[in-house]
Amino acid sequence: MQYDLQGLFYGLSSKDRLIFYYVGHGFHNGVTNYLSTYDMHPMNVDKTAISLRDVLLDPLSKSECNSAMIFIDACAQSFVCANSRNTLSNIDVDEIKIILSDSNYLASYFSCQPGQSSYSCDNLKQGIWTYHLSQAMKGEKPDAVLSKKYVTDRSLSDYLAKSVTTYVKDELGYVQNPKSILDADSENVLVQIP
Repeated sequence: MQYDLQGLFYGLSSKDRLIFYYVGHGFHNGVTNYLSTYDMHPMNVDKTAISLRDVLLDPLSKSECNSAMIFIDACAQSFVCANSRNTLSNIDVDEIKIILSDSNYLASYFSCQPGQSSYSCDNLKQGIWTYHLSQAMKGEKPDAVLSKKYVTDRSLSDYLAKSVTTYVKDELGYVQNPKSILDADSENVLVQIP
């Protein structure tokens, strides 16, 4: 995976937009963020998981790519619940913001705040945040679409914050508040609805 991604980053130009999407377990070991892999060993996590910095953040900051969107559907704390994806410790979203602060445009979306869990739902047959994200990006949720034809970084952020929080509370009785880090200079179109 690391080798293939190195080739991808090397080939990016200033006109390309990178979209990185991850669903699974994410955590911070006190130094950097990690994403779990299928063969991660719980007794040797920092050696068997993937460093988000090594696989994404550093290569992206060194590439010519001026536009990136990062979507991470991962819990931010240890939590024992049948509907929750467990993690080891808090994800540090500030690391992403700091490393990529010189990027021309970066939008990062996280399924929950640090200290919360990201829930799935049997009725949706997937993660709640991922469901709302995919529906919004397809233009199927009017609350996420501006002028009936655009999904922007801010409209998506606002939609996810409201819809996911409400759905999780109403359907499961839990708390899950999505988090977004957006370029503060302007509002950017993510999808144009046909």
